[in-house]
Amino acid sequence: MTAVQTLLAILTAIICVVLALYNDASSIPTTPIQWKPCSLNESATIPPEQQVSTQCGTITAPLDYTDPSRSTVDLRLVKIPSLSKPSQGSILFNFGGPGEPGYTYFAAYGQRLQAIAGQNHDLILVVPRGTVDGSLLFECYESTVARDSDALVRRILAGGATDVALGDIWANAAGFAKTCERHQNQTGRFIGSATTARDIMGVVDALDEDGMLRFWGFSYGTFVGSILAATYPDRIHRMVLDGVINGHEIQQGFDIEAPSDADKALSGFCSACVENKSECSAARDLTADELESQIYASIEEIRLDPMSFFIEGAGAFVLDYTNVKFFIYFYLYYSNTWPMLASLIDALVRKDREGLNTYVQSFVGNGGQAAISNAPIEHMIGIRCSDIVSPPTSDLANVRKFFEARMASSRIGGDLTLFINANCAQWPMADVVQYKGTFAAQTKNPILFVGNRADPITPMVSARNMSASFEGSVVMQHDSYGHTTLLSGASLCTAKTIQSYFLSGQLPEPGTVCPTDVSRFASDNGWDKVTQALTASAS
Repeated sequence: MTAVQTLLAILTAIICVVLALYNDASSIPTTPIQWKPCSLNESATIPPEQQVSTQCGTITAPLDYTDPSRSTVDLRLVKIPSLSKPSQGSILFNFGGPGEPGYTYFAAYGQRLQAIAGQNHDLILVVPRGTVDGSLLFECYESTVARDSDALVRRILAGGATDVALGDIWANAAGFAKTCERHQNQTGRFIGSATTARDIMGVVDALDEDGMLRFWGFSYGTFVGSILAATYPDRIHRMVLDGVINGHEIQQGFDIEAPSDADKALSGFCSACVENKSECSAARDLTADELESQIYASIEEIRLDPMSFFIEGAGAFVLDYTNVKFFIYFYLYYSNTWPMLASLIDALVRKDREGLNTYVQSFVGNGGQAAISNAPIEHMIGIRCSDIVSPPTSDLANVRKFFEARMASSRIGGDLTLFINANCAQWPMADVVQYKGTFAAQTKNPILFVGNRADPITPMVSARNMSASFEGSVVMQHDSYGHTTLLSGASLCTAKTIQSYFLSGQLPEPGTVCPTDVSRFASDNGWDKVTQALTASAS
């Protein structure tokens, strides 16, 4: 071997070591987590009989995984301890959003998650960066006044509201992205999902168990899970991805596939409504197809002739095309809110101003206005857009076809949330450790993908598309409408399938469909009864 060859061999070895360190969160020194009793019940109104005991802790992680010596952040953790000892290990959770800290979900659904997992695992919430109460809260304004003032100027429209709506959305997003970059240019590159994935593996190492990852991700948390599975395939022990995001599309910034089951969900509502006329006032003497046609006709009438209401303490509120579509779309997320959706649609179709006023007063008064009228909160956009691998563009013409494709993917939901896509197309702060791979991997233990019959934002096709990338994985259908198993109708079959997987690694047969145990027009999603059944069988 010549001197040059020897030098090349040494350099190659050094590069391999550096890359190994770069790609392995375990290269970051960790210290044992100090757990202390804490309470989450303040984050949600939980009946005493449904409350679970929790412990809180922190772990120190690098601000920048490409330069661990630069600075650190303290990640917040919450644990629901195993009910049986010894614990069979920890299951880590991410509730998506993106930007959802997870406290409310962990408090509200802790008992259910504990029962489904078999009651013999510690459940650990890793609060993502950039979220409320997480590290590096991503905010684009220095004051609430500045944020509120900007929201008044920046009216976020649905893409189909007017002929010029898309241009307005694009221009407003350009200003928002620039505002965020100016305020967050020092930290905005360290809150993405790939960084969160490394944080999670750092927690796995700090737990000092078997070094393997057990993970349950919901909605956008499935994107985090997919990154984990693709980056650390040999460290996957159990992974449930529930309400699956198509990671291939997320990387490009235009999740065209996401709302593709939204129209199916609305059709399901209409069918359930006419089948339960005594509980659904909107049904009257209509067929399901006639009811659906009336809904779309009423939306078009509102587009041309919006209605104004006065909200005590909040001022004027305009029920226009954008808002009414958001109202309907919002209630398609939760299967047990269909009776409320029925009341809205009945008033809308009959042009019952008094009925609509009662509905608007109730919804806006309970905090719905922020979700319906204003722009998405900054941490959602900051995380979501920093995951995009496509280079930003300042020219709408370069990406217009993607917007139009998304709008065409769903009549009820395709033109909503385009402000997020418009931001992502122009976003100047990519995560420093973005995952740019193909999500093709053979994990040490196969993944269980779970999708709903008709989920308005994470369709079954996305679960199948992501499963195709991971060898040996299986897709199971939870036969309910709504978003993820958490927000849809209960199924003992689904619960037992997930439990068997976590306890023994047993996967369902491909093509398995788990029926739900509640009617499609029930106001109770039935999960309390399923939780009680699982708890009783375990005792």
